[in-house]
Amino acid sequence: MTAGKDAPASHELGHVAQRLASFAAGCLGTSSPAKTGSRLGVMGNVSEAELREILHHIEVLSKQRAAGQAGQSSGYPESTSETDRPGSSFQQALKEACGVDAEHLH
Repeated sequence: MTAGKDAPASHELGHVAQRLASFAAGCLGTSSPAKTGSRLGVMGNVSEAELREILHHIEVLSKQRAAGQAGQSSGYPESTSETDRPGSSFQQALKEACGVDAEHLH
């Protein structure tokens, strides 16, 4: 993550990482950070490019989960693309949960 206008300072990144892990667990309905990481295929640190991909994957999986809970077909693709950007409602939820604007992740 590079510093932008609303990006956290480097001393805050650990706190943001914890909040992101909790946000992802909530989106995916997992009970622990380890289960969340396993579900996302993440073990340890990720690059900036991987973070963008992971955020998109969290968004897709959370929409699929919500549709499943509602008893509907999700209509969202299984795969992710590097060029896909988070939707505005997902970006807002991410910003509120983690204090990070997805637009400032480069």
